[in-house]
Parts: sequence; structure tokens; C-alpha cells
Amino acid sequence: MVRLIGRAFAAGALALLGSSCIVLVFSRTRTHQPLDEARVAELVPGTTTFGEALARCGAPTDVWELAGDARAIAYGWVDSRGDNVNLQLPVSRDFTPNLELEQGRKNLYGVVLFFDANDVLTAVQRGYLLTLKRESTPSVELD
Repeated sequence: MVRLIGRAFAAGALALLGSSCIVLVFSRTRTHQPLDEARVAELVPGTTTFGEALARCGAPTDVWELAGDARAIAYGWVDSRGDNVNLQLPVSRDFTPNLELEQGRKNLYGVVLFFDANDVLTAVQRGYLLTLKRESTPSVELD
């Protein structure tokens, strides 16, 4: 009896898998280049001006205003990999349950330079730009 149940289960599983569709997707995206660490090391809080930072590092990825006429500029890059497995099991012509497992690591990582109202560098922070922007401007809605 146990053998019969085992065979019935195996036959049912094979029929289910035979009528299913499994899609595997692997992707990689790279956007912008990381900021040269030697250039970042030349930036000295309390000394480096906004103009000097732009001259050393180039055009930023993002700029935002801070309280008290201060501002921040960000240099970010993306290096993302995504693995996606999608299993579809057609039950009927009008109903196909879909199970999707995705492991994506797509984040804009980078360096943020903070300047005071006199355009003098106050801090250099590394991390995910969205997080650093939220932490420095908590009352502003971000896209």
C-alpha cells in the first residue's frame, strides 16, 4: 500500500512538473565607475572647498540641499547581479499560479561629500546613497 501511494505521488509530481514552466534569469548591470579613492583621500574636512572637490572628483551623480544653506554632493555607481527563478504551474486555461524567487542586489553605492553654508567640506561618508540622503534630510520625501 505504501509503495502504491509513493508511486502515485511520484506520478503526480512528474505530471505537475511536466506541465509547468521554469524560467531562470541571470543578469548583471554596471552603471558609472567608482570614485577613485586617491581623489577622495585628497579631500580634507575643514579645508577643502566645494569648487576644489568638484575639480578633483568631477560632476556628481546627485546634489541636495541641507538645513542652514548647507549641501551635499554624491558620487554613486551600480554593480548589480540578479538571480531569478520563476515557476509557473498551469492548473487550467484561465488560472496559472506563479511562484517567483528573486535575489537582486541593485543598489546605488557611493561617496557623499557634505559642505557647510560657506562651501567648506564637513564630512565624507560612504554607503548606499538613498540611505545617506534619507539620514541627512529626514523630512524630505525621496523618489
